Amino acid sequence: MIARRTSLASLAVSLVVSLMLGACGSETSGSNDTTGTEAGGSGSNITIDSPDDGAEVPASFTVELSTDEELSMSDSGALHVHLVYDGNEQEPDMIDSESFDVTGLEPGEHTITASLRDSAHAPTGPEDAITVMVEGGGGGEKEDEKDEGSDKY
Repeated sequence: MIARRTSLASLAVSLVVSLMLGACGSETSGSNDTTGTEAGGSGSNITIDSPDDGAEVPASFTVELSTDEELSMSDSGALHVHLVYDGNEQEPDMIDSESFDVTGLEPGEHTITASLRDSAHAPTGPEDAITVMVEGGGGGEKEDEKDEGSDKY
C-alpha cells in the first residue's frame, strides 16, 4: 500500500512539473514578432546598410541604418541609436532616425558602431559596426561638431 501511494505521488509530481514546463515553453514558442513587447525585446536588431564595410568615403557622408524598432528620443519607452566613432563612447551621436549625415571625421580609417539604446542610454544589446576610410589620408578622431538631429551627452 505504501509503495502504491509513493508511485501515485511521484506520478502526480511528474505531471505537475511537465505541465509547468509546457506552459513556460508555449509562452516563448512561435515567431520572433516583437509587436506588443517592450522596446529592446529579444527580436531587436540594427544594421548599418550604408556605407559598406571597408568603403572609402568623402569627408561628409550619410550613414543609413535599418532596425525593427521605432526610434524616438522623446518617448521614454522607445529606443534611439548611438553612433560611436573609433570606440569613443564619451562622444556618440545620438539619433532617432535611420539616416544620419556624418561630418568632422579626420581623414583616415575609422570604425563606426551603431547600437540601440534605451532612454537612459543603456545598451539594449543589438549593435553593428563598419570600418570606413575617410578620404584625405592620415587618421584621427572625430572633431567636436554637433550635427543637426543629434545630441551629445
